[in-house]
Amino acid sequence: ALWQAGGLLALFLIADLVSLVPSQGFLSPSFSSGTTRYFITVPSTAGSVSVTPTVSNADATVAVN
Repeated sequence: ALWQAGGLLALFLIADLVSLVPSQGFLSPSFSSGTTRYFITVPSTAGSVSVTPTVSNADATVAVN
């Protein structure tokens, strides 16, 4: 989307989250772009888990807390 005010032109990238993949275990519920809260079930031996998000626009950025 383009936005212009006071002679300045800015481009805003809009991207949707299209996947969320844990390094171990599985998401509950299964991924859906309208869902905002998930649980990850992992084996008791898991020392750590990372989550990899994918967005619809390759130029967009996303952060996982």
